[in-house]
Amino acid sequence: MQQEEADRIRSEHEISIIAGANVPKPCPTFEHTSFPSYLLDAIAAAGFQKPTPIQLQGWPIALSGRDMIGIAETGSGKTLAFLLPGIVHINAQPYL
Repeated sequence: MQQEEADRIRSEHEISIIAGANVPKPCPTFEHTSFPSYLLDAIAAAGFQKPTPIQLQGWPIALSGRDMIGIAETGSGKTLAFLLPGIVHINAQPYL
């Protein structure tokens, strides 16, 4: 994705990047994420059609290991924006 496309998506979804350099580009669809197939299958089974604004920008930031302060309305998908990258990270760890 080119920077112009990332900027257009952010503008379209009213996403503001206040600070930070080299912020990861948004993931406008679930297929653009690096989520494993078991997670994509669960997302589809739950009936989700597309990521919400907090998710489409939050997932690439969280998956890159960077910090983020995300502000969005109640019911906007903040929990999944935080939780799904956490599940990916946990499942990538070796068993104890």
